[in-house]
Amino acid sequence: MRAQLGRNALLLAATSAGSYVFGLVRDRLLASTFGASREVDIFNSAFLLPDLIMNLFAAALTAAFIPVFAKVVTRSGDEAGYRAANELLTVTVSGVLLADVVAYIALPWLAPLIAPGFNAADLAQLVTASRWLLLSPFLFGISILFGAILQGKHRFVAYAISPMLYNIGISLGIVFLSPWFGINGAIIGVVIGASAHAAVRLLATMRLRYYPKFHHTAFRSPTVKATLALMAPRILGLLAVQATLWTFNAVGSTLSAGSVSVFNFARNFQSLPVSFIGIALATALFPILAHDYAQTNSSQLVDTTRRALRSVLFLTLPAMVGMMFVSTPLVATFLGSGAFDAAAIQRTSVTLILFALVIPLESVQHILARVFYAQHNTTTPAVISIIAAVLNVAVCVIAVQWFDLLGLVIGFITTTLVIDVALVWRLNRVGQKLFDRSVWELIMKSSLACGVMAIAVGIVGQLVQGNFLQLIMLSGTGILCYMAMSYVLRMPEYKQLLGLIKR
Repeated sequence: MRAQLGRNALLLAATSAGSYVFGLVRDRLLASTFGASREVDIFNSAFLLPDLIMNLFAAALTAAFIPVFAKVVTRSGDEAGYRAANELLTVTVSGVLLADVVAYIALPWLAPLIAPGFNAADLAQLVTASRWLLLSPFLFGISILFGAILQGKHRFVAYAISPMLYNIGISLGIVFLSPWFGINGAIIGVVIGASAHAAVRLLATMRLRYYPKFHHTAFRSPTVKATLALMAPRILGLLAVQATLWTFNAVGSTLSAGSVSVFNFARNFQSLPVSFIGIALATALFPILAHDYAQTNSSQLVDTTRRALRSVLFLTLPAMVGMMFVSTPLVATFLGSGAFDAAAIQRTSVTLILFALVIPLESVQHILARVFYAQHNTTTPAVISIIAAVLNVAVCVIAVQWFDLLGLVIGFITTTLVIDVALVWRLNRVGQKLFDRSVWELIMKSSLACGVMAIAVGIVGQLVQGNFLQLIMLSGTGILCYMAMSYVLRMPEYKQLLGLIKR
């Protein structure tokens, strides 16, 4: 199982890259069709309430379910595990449908809280778009559960390609439906993409001889009760995350039109290496950590996590530096067309430069959170997230007075850093010291390699003209220089990466 970690992480990284290529296509279509406009602000704002429902009734349940599923399968076999999954499916669908009905009715009153800076016409459009998107929590709810089964069985192909289908669906909606329905065409595309996301995972789970069924006794199931017990603190943590996203959207809506769009476009670029590296490795790592905990092997759990942290930092530190240097040609190449003008390009590029600082911090956070979840501890990350969310509101409200849109990014960086430090401190208190000498040595060597890489990339940037050519040359120079320095500094992660690529 442990030998599969690198291969599964590489598979998830490769498909994440593919998903983000389609995501960039989606963003380019949005930008060229609507620009950094209030319409795109409405599109982004419409996700807040549906995503809240999805995270509370789907993501929280399944995040808590993975270690429970691993334990049931280990002790009682696949059939018992699949029955537990169907019991959870019953609870998830029931909860999502009830929440959707309440949200549909309440949206006219909730919309002004989501985007207090919108006028009456904008709010009416936001209500319509959000009601369409209430279909997505149901579709993603069952899809996330299917994904939990696939993770638990270490089957990652369908799990990994489903996000690509989601972005393809949105892109099709923009191209073929937006000419008739405006921004609502993109909204319909979201529903199409979410349907494809669920369908491919369903087919994959059926190949494992899992067949979805509803159980009327689900609410009395011991497995569901165990999952719900783990889920309760996780809900608080997800509420904190949603509060953070609401802060960005609510404060951003009070700034100039297009601010929410620029923030989200920059955030999407920044999240590429986070998903490609941090989330991919954390997803592959989670079932292994859950298995270690089920086997009461704490020392192995810590050792596995340390290796994952070294790998994440080895890749995300240069990604941070590289993103800063390529921000302008990256934004201009992928978004700079149609209604997305030079002013929007400049504003998004500057936002992205600051956003890049959070790449290693957010990637590490995904690893640290899985350590707690694998040990059936969802309370600690939840409490820390709540404290950080409160801090985020204060920082954002104050910082935008001085730095406008960049104040939101400052809030995001501050929140992520506080969460990382608190999680590491808490693990140290229980004897699980993850940042040992080997991790700090990796950080020192990687920082030195990044410094040399920055000098080389800076020189090339002065010699090359043209956005696309700059993007290619700066990226290539950065990768080659960093890998060369990794070889010179004898960083073991360099050999591990080459070994994975050769496989």
